Amino acid sequence: MPANAVRLAVVFIAATLLFGCGGGGSGGSTTSSATPASATPPVTDRWAAVRAEIENFSVANAAIIIGNDSGVRFRYEKGSFRLTDPHLVASASKMMAGLTILKMVEDGQMALTDTPQRYLTYWTTDPADPRSRITLAQLLAFTSGFNQSGTPGNCIANGATTLQACAQEYYVQGITSVPGAAFGYGNGHFQIAAAMAEIAGGKAFSQLFRDKIATPLAMSTNSGINFPSAANPRVAGGGTSTGEDYARMLEGVLLNRLLNPAGITTFQTDQTAGLPIIFRPSAAGNSGDWHYTTGSWRECDFTPFDARCAATKVISSPGLFGWTPWVDFDNRYYAIITMEGAANVDSSPISVALEQRLQPLIVAALAAGG
Repeated sequence: MPANAVRLAVVFIAATLLFGCGGGGSGGSTTSSATPASATPPVTDRWAAVRAEIENFSVANAAIIIGNDSGVRFRYEKGSFRLTDPHLVASASKMMAGLTILKMVEDGQMALTDTPQRYLTYWTTDPADPRSRITLAQLLAFTSGFNQSGTPGNCIANGATTLQACAQEYYVQGITSVPGAAFGYGNGHFQIAAAMAEIAGGKAFSQLFRDKIATPLAMSTNSGINFPSAANPRVAGGGTSTGEDYARMLEGVLLNRLLNPAGITTFQTDQTAGLPIIFRPSAAGNSGDWHYTTGSWRECDFTPFDARCAATKVISSPGLFGWTPWVDFDNRYYAIITMEGAANVDSSPISVALEQRLQPLIVAALAAGG
């Protein structure tokens, strides 16, 4: 892992439309041969409002990249933050890991209906044990029942063990809810899903990410799922990336360079319908209920999550350190806010708040040709 990857990083993404004042004039003489002088069109910075939001943001070091079907449309670095520097991305890792497994499903190596016992020899096959009914889809949606954040041995933080051994610790610890009945944002779901993927793919999960996502998209070696170690990454929170690399991944999603249409549909589909409120980003001045897809949130601006939200396809994965990536399939753009927040502080609320302020500004800027 890069030496400076332990810094907290947050990238803030935003865009807006600023209309410039018109200007111009005509020149001429008092003679009959007078001709009008050419007018200089006013310069319009359609991203000025986005830039202003970032400059006014409470975090001193932050950056943003915004792109659409035509490529990168806006990028901005504030303070000492650089979009080429690697940082830990915390829960933004979930989108990285989720896409890796969805690509394996697309490649025929796994199926979302697979149960762990297909790959893990110690896993129960007893129909009376609800763990035998857990599916890969439930693991990726945090509804498998493995709701604990850690294990008694805290294997999730132990770089000296293996992902396979850590997944087995979660198995032994057991579930706290019936599969499919509750949402729990714990690490165990993804650790087990990745252990299944390692057996299916015959490689360490950190290498599967490189093979399935990073290499095809020309992401640098600074990006990976490898903390606290490549042998036992915290799959749901141990990713490292640069702003530029993560933007390449988002672009790959938007432009179908990673997944086929069926895979994109799965990536977008709400996997928590009918469950209690999942996430309400009230800190963002927004009382909407967010649901969960496959490794990412499905955003909603309304309470409760209703048909309006079901028809809106904005997928995001905010992290503890303030990295907030999202893809707006409706308005055809992607963005990522990256930043360097304060140590030992959850920066995700302020990053999500910025994201929510920027979203309409980005849509306006792109619509105006930004």
